[in-house]
Amino acid sequence: MRILRLAILMFFAALGANAQNADELFRLGCNAYASADYAKAKSYFLESAKDAPASGTYYNIACCSQKLGEIGTAELYFMRSIYADPRFPEAKAALELLRKENSLSPLSDGLFNEFFDELSNSEWTWIAALFFWISIALYALPTLYGKRSAATVFLFAISVAAFIFSTMGIAYWREYASTAVAISPDTPLRFSPAATAPVSAVLQPAQLAYIKKGDKNSFIYVEAANGKKGWADTKELVPVINR
Repeated sequence: MRILRLAILMFFAALGANAQNADELFRLGCNAYASADYAKAKSYFLESAKDAPASGTYYNIACCSQKLGEIGTAELYFMRSIYADPRFPEAKAALELLRKENSLSPLSDGLFNEFFDELSNSEWTWIAALFFWISIALYALPTLYGKRSAATVFLFAISVAAFIFSTMGIAYWREYASTAVAISPDTPLRFSPAATAPVSAVLQPAQLAYIKKGDKNSFIYVEAANGKKGWADTKELVPVINR
């Protein structure tokens, strides 16, 4: 038991040290940003995110990247910031402006996307589970007791509709998480997962592609918005969510 307690204490001490280190790096990044040293600020924020990934840190990395003219990296970290905290209006506004300035279509152009991105993937998952079991109860219990009123049928229909809508929210975030961002100029899509394979198409910074398969030898198979498909190096076409 003493060994177990010691291991637990060491674990929480390590967590505290990481958090303290991340906070210190974050402060250094803020100071460097205030001094207009955006490259140094970005490096501090990146190190901070390794110890304590957070929406605000991702947002700051994106802002530094934008100041440095790294449009693809800026888009990547704005998207990561939003995935970590969907209720982050500054990140959403910055991403929308970034895509508009670079003549790219807005991300939330689906019928209900503006509603889906108000809650996180985990929140939609909890809501879907809740309404699933409510639907089961509303369907099964009246059958067991031989009573099914109009109110029960109405509540069952509402519950099923809420379940379906929440699963659409889950699907929205699943597609979001399956997106990759081109961060390098002339990012090649290749016919096979190898750096020497022939190139089938080229993507420019901030262009998006949807991951179909991966990863294989650090390559992912993607489909770009223009329908072009191919294998891309994850150093050049970076997934929004690390897999």
